[in-house]
Amino acid sequence: TWRTARDWLQSNRDKGMLWNDNPRLPLAREKWNELNELEQKFIKASTKRRTWLRRRRLGWITATVLTVLGIGGYAADQASNAFYARQTRDEIYLGLMERGDFFRINDVLPDNAQGGVLGYDDDSWWNLVRQEEGSFVLGRVYGKGRVMVLGHEALIAYADEYDEALFMEMALYWLVGDGGSAVTFSTLHEEALPIYHRQPYEKLLSRLVEWQFDVDFVEDLADEYSLSETSVLIVGNAWADFTAEEIAAVEKFVDDGGGLLAAGLGWSWVANGDHGLPDSPQGQAALEVYPMNKLMAPYGVRWTNQPFFGRE
Repeated sequence: TWRTARDWLQSNRDKGMLWNDNPRLPLAREKWNELNELEQKFIKASTKRRTWLRRRRLGWITATVLTVLGIGGYAADQASNAFYARQTRDEIYLGLMERGDFFRINDVLPDNAQGGVLGYDDDSWWNLVRQEEGSFVLGRVYGKGRVMVLGHEALIAYADEYDEALFMEMALYWLVGDGGSAVTFSTLHEEALPIYHRQPYEKLLSRLVEWQFDVDFVEDLADEYSLSETSVLIVGNAWADFTAEEIAAVEKFVDDGGGLLAAGLGWSWVANGDHGLPDSPQGQAALEVYPMNKLMAPYGVRWTNQPFFGRE
């Protein structure tokens, strides 16, 4: 680190010499207190450069979407068909998230097992993140709205070693749809996200404000006013049942143009859930009563009993 930092200083702080894309940068950040003043300046500049480049990438994506929507909006106006503009926007965002390398699955929760999600209709679901066991993140359009499902609630609050969460930021920009900036979290359904990931969850709430989202919470998902005031509903792996009225209200919210981000962990529910059902090789009986599977049934998706073990 010292030689590189010295060369960087002697080159008049050439940006091309920074470690913004060097795998040694995270290790250097971990050993911050062991670095001398010059090394700290070098690592700080490298981190700042990395963040700027990744932010520019996200800005380019957003600008591309807006440019295409401007063209699509004109065509839609001429044809009196706003569906074209929405479809174009969805395809751009989903395509970029599918091809982007925003995180590795084993980085989300390396010491545990993530889980799989299964979409019934392959033509409707985009397989955004996958590995050999199956799908980890799926996304689809439903009515006028959008749905994304995750194989572990930890991904909602995940940030990488640079404290960046570009995948989730892009996911939320897609989920908000045509407008709005309100993100609402479901509560009082034994959601695992704030219970088992308290510190990352609290950082997420601050990060959402930085991203210029308004944050709110809802206890009763059948409360039409609360859902009508939000753009995206986040359900972070609920283990307490939803009423039929809540499930119907959420479906209407999405169908009318809202965004739904839902995370679950099927194998954990089968093994540890308070369902009172005997275990089976596939855990199908328990999965049938898993609150998240019941909530998401209208969209043709379910969490499975298949664990994804983190690997290098």
